[in-house]
Amino acid sequence: MASKKPSGAWFEKQRKLKESNNKSLSASLGKWLQKSSPNENLLVPLETDTNDEIKITANSTTIESDTKDEVIIEKQDNTKNFDLNDPAKWPKITPRLKAILIERGPPISSIQNYYPHDENNRHFSNKWFFRKFTNGEQVRRQWLMYSVSKNKLFCFPCILFCITNCAFVSGFDDWQHLNPRLPDHEINLLHKQNCIKWKELEKRLLDDKTIDCEVQKMFKNEKEKWRNILKIILDIIMFCSRNNLALRGHSEKILDSKKGIFLDLIELISHYNPILIEHLIALNEGKSKISYFSPTIQNEFIELMGKTVKTKILEIIKKSKYYAILFNSTPDFSHKEQLSQIIRYVQISNNEVTVEERFIDFIETKEKTGTGLASDIVDKLQVDGLNIDNCRGQSFDNGANMAGKIKGVQANITKLNELAVFVPCTAHSLNLVGVHAAETSPAMITFFGSVQKIFVLFSSSTSRWNMLKNVINVTLKKHSDTRWSSKKQAISALHTNIISIAMILKQMRDTTDMNYDTIDDCNQILSFYFLF
Repeated sequence: MASKKPSGAWFEKQRKLKESNNKSLSASLGKWLQKSSPNENLLVPLETDTNDEIKITANSTTIESDTKDEVIIEKQDNTKNFDLNDPAKWPKITPRLKAILIERGPPISSIQNYYPHDENNRHFSNKWFFRKFTNGEQVRRQWLMYSVSKNKLFCFPCILFCITNCAFVSGFDDWQHLNPRLPDHEINLLHKQNCIKWKELEKRLLDDKTIDCEVQKMFKNEKEKWRNILKIILDIIMFCSRNNLALRGHSEKILDSKKGIFLDLIELISHYNPILIEHLIALNEGKSKISYFSPTIQNEFIELMGKTVKTKILEIIKKSKYYAILFNSTPDFSHKEQLSQIIRYVQISNNEVTVEERFIDFIETKEKTGTGLASDIVDKLQVDGLNIDNCRGQSFDNGANMAGKIKGVQANITKLNELAVFVPCTAHSLNLVGVHAAETSPAMITFFGSVQKIFVLFSSSTSRWNMLKNVINVTLKKHSDTRWSSKKQAISALHTNIISIAMILKQMRDTTDMNYDTIDDCNQILSFYFLF
C-alpha cells in the first residue's frame, strides 16, 4: 500500500526549491529596487544591503550596532561606493546609473585657486571652464568635468553615450596640448550627437515618457520616501549636536525606555509623521530590514555635515583671498599632539565688512621642531586649497619652536612668504609678563603659594569646606600660572573674607578633633605675615 504522506526527503527537496526561487526573485528585484543614500549628492545606491539587520521580537525592534547601510552599484560588486562629483570614480555606466546621472546633471566643478602641476610644470586653468564667442560673450561649458582625484578632464555626454573610447572619456591630462584638443573635441560630430542624446533623454525623463516610466515613478516615490526619513534623521542629529546631547542610550530597541535621545525623538516624531510611522511598522513586522537608525549612519551624517560646513568656510576664505593663520599645539587626552587650525579673514557681505575667525580642523602631528611643524602647517593649507602666498599674517604662542626667529615656525613660513607678518599671541604674552614678574620676587612666590595652600587645605576635606561655607558667603578659588586672571579671582575671594578665614584656621588649630597634619598646616598658614 502506497504511503499517503510524502517522505522527509521530498519535503527537504521542496524547501530547497522554494529557497532557490526566493533567491532568484530577490536577485531580479534588486536590479531595479533602489535604496536612497544619506546624501544623494555624494553617493548613489542601486541595491539594498541586508547587513542592516533588524531582530524582531514580540515587543520591540532591535537595530544592530554593526549595521552597514552602504551604497551598492552593481550586484556583482556589492561593496563598491563611488562619488558622484568625481567622474574618475564612476563605475561602468548602466541604464539605471545613466538615468540617475542625467536626472542629477553633470557635476559643476568648483573654481579652484590651485591645480596640481605635471612633470612639465603645466597645470589646468579655470578659463577652460568657459567658452568665449567672437562677440566677447562667455558661456560655461556644462559638459566639461574636472576630477580632483585624478587631475583629469572628462566629457559628461561622451562618458554616457560614446561607444568608442576617446581622451575625454578615459580622462584628458595633456595640459600642454589642451589647445586645440579641447576646442576640437567640442566641435566634433560625435560629441555633438552625444550632447543631443543627453538632452533628449533628459527631457523624456522629466516628462515621464521613457519606456520604463512606471518603474521610474516607483523609483521617484521610493526616493521621496527615503528622502523624508533621512531629513528627519538629519534634523534630529543636528538638534542633539546643537544642544550637546548624547544620541545613544543603553538600548537600541525602539520601544525600550533606555533607548536614548535619538531613538526617543524618532518615536516622538513618528506620532505626527505618517511616512515615518509606516517605516517603523514595516521594521517591526519584518517587511523592511533597512532602518538608517544605526550608529554607523549617525556618525556618517555627522561627518558629512562637518565636511559641508568646512567646505563652505573654505569657499568663503578663498573668495576673500587674503587670510591669516592661527595655530596652537597641545596634547589631548589620548596623549596625541594636535594642532588646532584657525583662519582669520575679512568678509564683505551686504556692504558690511567684518573680520571673521573660523576653526577649521585638528591636525595630529608628531613634530616638535619649528621646521617640522611649519611643514605640517603648509601641507594642511595646501590640502585645504589655500595658497600660502595669500597669507598675510601668522599668530602663535611664544614657545621657542613656534615664535623662534631662526628656526621657529614663524621664521620658516616667513621664508616662504615674507608678507605673512608674525604677531605673537597677546594674551599669552601678557600672561607670561605676569608669571615672570611674580617669579622675580621671593615675597610674591610665598604669597601666591600661601593663597593656593589655603584653598587646598579647605577643598581637600568636605568637613572643613562646610565649616568655611558656614562663615563666608563666597567660595575660595584656586589659581594657575597658565591663566593669570585666575590669580586675581583667588585673591579677591580671600581678601574680602580674610578675617573670617583666619578665625576658622585658629579654631581648627585649637580643636582636638583635627589630625596632626591639619593642625600643622593651620600653624604654617597662620604664620604668614599677610594674615595679621
